[in-house]
Amino acid sequence: QKAGAVTLAIADERRVFTTATVLQSLAMAGEVFAQVASESLSITTRSIDQRGPKAWGQPKRSRPSPVQKKLMALLEKTAQNLGLTAFEIKEIQNVYHCLTKDNLKEPCPWPSRQLSSLAGGMPLEFSVVAQKESQLGLRYAAELGNPYLPAYKQANSALRALKQTVTYLGYEPAWQRLEPGIKQLVNPAIDIPAGNRFWVWGGCDQVFKKSNDEALPRTALKVYFNLFQGETGTARLRLERAIQAVGIPVPESLTEIFNLLDQVGFPQEMGFGIGAEGKVACKIYYELGGWHRQTVSRILEIAGLPNDLDSLCPEIPGVLRESLAAKSRSGIALRLDPKSGGVREVTIAAAFPYPMLTTAETCRRVTQWLISNAWDASAYQKMAEVLLATRENACQTPSPKLHSLFTRTLSKEQAWATIYLRPSC
Repeated sequence: QKAGAVTLAIADERRVFTTATVLQSLAMAGEVFAQVASESLSITTRSIDQRGPKAWGQPKRSRPSPVQKKLMALLEKTAQNLGLTAFEIKEIQNVYHCLTKDNLKEPCPWPSRQLSSLAGGMPLEFSVVAQKESQLGLRYAAELGNPYLPAYKQANSALRALKQTVTYLGYEPAWQRLEPGIKQLVNPAIDIPAGNRFWVWGGCDQVFKKSNDEALPRTALKVYFNLFQGETGTARLRLERAIQAVGIPVPESLTEIFNLLDQVGFPQEMGFGIGAEGKVACKIYYELGGWHRQTVSRILEIAGLPNDLDSLCPEIPGVLRESLAAKSRSGIALRLDPKSGGVREVTIAAAFPYPMLTTAETCRRVTQWLISNAWDASAYQKMAEVLLATRENACQTPSPKLHSLFTRTLSKEQAWATIYLRPSC
């Protein structure tokens, strides 16, 4: 080694990125060799130089990856089955492309359970709301940003994708309001492991209303931030700073609720909704060790919401019992009023247990539960129908892949449920 040379050490506990680097190098070399072979042997050094280093030093990343094609086709098929028009489907695909074009470029690593906590390693997860009257639309969460970058740079690439989508939708006023809070949640001073990949997620809720035979889309962008309580121990402090930075008060009632939740769990994520005309929404997610009736009852009381615990109990007959939910991983989300900081909705989340049933039978029991609560189950049935069709032997063998979790939500006006579904890996 020469004097003054610097040796770089890279931590790679699972050898994921070492493998990815080798594969990427082989892919790059393959493109170069193919390109050289197709050219005349009389090509001059001058003509090669004129093409510049980018043509030879990087793979072409503009072409769609097989995963991107697959997910775009899946979006189209699910939207068609839900009854959306060609115009509406095109708008859904446009927004999804804005969000994920960097995440799904070649070389594309998906599916990868080590790089994504969504959908068992796929960068897309659907969710379906069941309430008294179904809304026509599509909901999903997605991985964003360049998956090959280190954590902080990847988080920033995810934010760039969100900002591009905000520009496409014309939601700049809402984004500008949220930026001070985002800076509290994504900055290089947050000390997290270099290999962490779970910092920023995105999502979309596109609802279409009919008026004069034309579709009027109402799109809500969503962004979620890991608070890294386990890594930093400062999640609560950054959480409150981010809330205040976007102009939402932190009243004593909210502080009291946070204190209650700190006794049974920890702040895991913070989410923002981004809409038209400067509208924003805010949700706080706490990870819990299980379903806590007494704690939830007290939260409802403080928030001034109906003390209807049965509407929040994470139980589906024949799928998950309340007694098991009390011992299993759970979560709670608080939706805040942007003007007062009061809690407008409380959501309880529970994971589907490892299935002892076929996937088709689980779908039947979930459908029966939704109907028993006087909710419209049609959107869930149509979504599950498409996703079941992509799975081999869905009716013969149990599969943990389709249903990931479900939530129950209570506001002053109503209660509803949301089922989260994974596309096939």
